[in-house]
Amino acid sequence: MLLMGRSSSAWSRASVNERRWFLAIVLLALNVLDVVMTRRIIGLGGAEVNPLLKPIIDGAAAPLMIKVMLALLIGVLLLRSPQDRHLVDRATGAACMIYTVVVGWNVVVLVAASRGAA
Repeated sequence: MLLMGRSSSAWSRASVNERRWFLAIVLLALNVLDVVMTRRIIGLGGAEVNPLLKPIIDGAAAPLMIKVMLALLIGVLLLRSPQDRHLVDRATGAACMIYTVVVGWNVVVLVAASRGAA
C-alpha cells in the first residue's frame, strides 16, 4: 500500500516523530479545509450542523482561529507525548480519518450545489 509516497512497510519504519509531525500537519490542514468549505457551503445557502460551531460560524475569524488553535494544541500534545505511547498516535489518526470524512462530505455538498446552480 502506498501512503503519501511511502510504502506501508516504509511508513511503519518511519520514526515516531515523523509520523506524529505528519499527523499534526494533516489534522491542521483538514481543520482549515473544514472551516473554509463550510463557509462556502453556508454562502450557497447551506447550514452548519456542528452544534459547537453553529453560534460562531458567521464570525469573521473566530471559527478558523478556534479550529486552528485546537489542532495546534492537539499537535503539541501529540509531539510532546512519550514516544512509546501509541494510543495518542491511533487517536490522532482516528481524528484525521473523521475529518477526512467531514471534508469529503463537504466536497460532495459543494459539487452537488455547483451542479444545481449550473
